[in-house]
Amino acid sequence: MLGGHKNQGYTIVETMIFLAISGLMFVMAAVFVSGKQSTAEFRQGMNDINSNLQQVINDVGNGFYPSNSSFTCSSSGSDLLFSSNTSTTQGANIGCVFLGKVVQFGAGSDPANYYVYSLAGTQLTTAKTTPANFGEAVPRVIYTPDLTDKKVLQWGVQATAMYDNDGTTPISAIGFFGSFGGGLQSGSQVVNVVAVNPGTSVTDASSNAEPTMVGTINAGVSDSHVRTHPNIRICFKGSSNQYGSVIIGGGNGQKLTTAMQISTTSLGGCPA
Repeated sequence: MLGGHKNQGYTIVETMIFLAISGLMFVMAAVFVSGKQSTAEFRQGMNDINSNLQQVINDVGNGFYPSNSSFTCSSSGSDLLFSSNTSTTQGANIGCVFLGKVVQFGAGSDPANYYVYSLAGTQLTTAKTTPANFGEAVPRVIYTPDLTDKKVLQWGVQATAMYDNDGTTPISAIGFFGSFGGGLQSGSQVVNVVAVNPGTSVTDASSNAEPTMVGTINAGVSDSHVRTHPNIRICFKGSSNQYGSVIIGGGNGQKLTTAMQISTTSLGGCPA
């Protein structure tokens, strides 16, 4: 007889060990891929908000305030009056002028929401002179659907705080305004930064209704809050171990800049 070897298959124990190892490797790979995807999504969300802030700065510098709404703006000397849904041709609101925009994070019931408000001011003071500062201009939010732009932070990004002086003084919003009396440079206005409501953190405004937010901004835009050399930090967080910030600086006749930071640990000047 010819001898030979009998083929044997895997035992049940060997099969179970193989499946366990394969399953573990699959879970590790899935966690790794999920972590990479989450990091990429957070970075994209931070890029979006950084680009949006740059766009707001550019719009103010170029005097760009697009609106499809019809409204009338008139000055009562110490205040501005707005009437919506009235037929007013472009350029007919001679009693008021656009001043700038204010960005507010963490306002309302959803921490992912943020608002970009357009503000107007009186064209002439009670003495019939051109306003030279915010005290004379009486800045007010134009609360119409398309001039108050509600935006949403994407990819799970949430704002946690906003600070003046790079992490030393909490503020509730940041304003970008054109210069009084012109101040044109290379076809664009010099954009001034206002730290709105110093001492009031972004979380303090999180439960306010929209009319309260508007009133808070109106009261918080003043000459004492203008920052010649702005150093404002806006802090964000992601789903887990994801932290970011956007720092707004420059000023004093220089072009405003935005610098973005992303880390897996809490950033200096931001909440942990």
